[in-house]
Amino acid sequence: MRTHSRTARRLAGLVAEPPGSAAYDGGTSGGWGGGTTLTVGVFGAFGLKEAGLYDEYMKLNRDVVIKQTSIERNENYYPQLLTHLGSGSGLADIQAVEVNNIAEITATQADKLMDLGRTEGVRKDSFLPWKWSQATTAGGKTVGLGKDIGPQGVCYRRDLFAEAGLPTDRTAVGRLWAGDWRKYLAAGKLYKARAPRGRSSSTRRPG
Repeated sequence: MRTHSRTARRLAGLVAEPPGSAAYDGGTSGGWGGGTTLTVGVFGAFGLKEAGLYDEYMKLNRDVVIKQTSIERNENYYPQLLTHLGSGSGLADIQAVEVNNIAEITATQADKLMDLGRTEGVRKDSFLPWKWSQATTAGGKTVGLGKDIGPQGVCYRRDLFAEAGLPTDRTAVGRLWAGDWRKYLAAGKLYKARAPRGRSSSTRRPG
């Protein structure tokens, strides 16, 4: 049971100060007392509940109940979050922050949030450096952990690239625009200039 308590403690570390409804006693009794409710505030379908992660966590930690509230749109959620941070009340134990807002939260609200970089169970090397730094202050306090990095994929026609004299190996193709959207646009212009007549906008159908 003590293992479960330590695990629960790590999750509760993602909390604004002062904590909301979490019942952790600060370790005076050696763990979590009675039933512990962790509240989570998100916007839209955040994916954690939908993926069954809360249920999985509660199965491993029988003394913990996770309750999520969701506001459909971030433009309604975020002003409310700022109000709660400003007043120091009404916050969930764990609050989601849209990536476009994390810079403001990090710059202006860090004093109201826990330093997750010092939280047991959080490993900096589990995150890409740029993702970690998004929610880290100049003084080194990390107030948020990135949920995802939004990777993207590109599909291309090998035969048409070959006709245009462009590389066809996926690694080489990726280097055409690596790290820069302007390179991506330039690769499109290069393909259009080199592609055989009538091929620059071809959408050949299967069969």
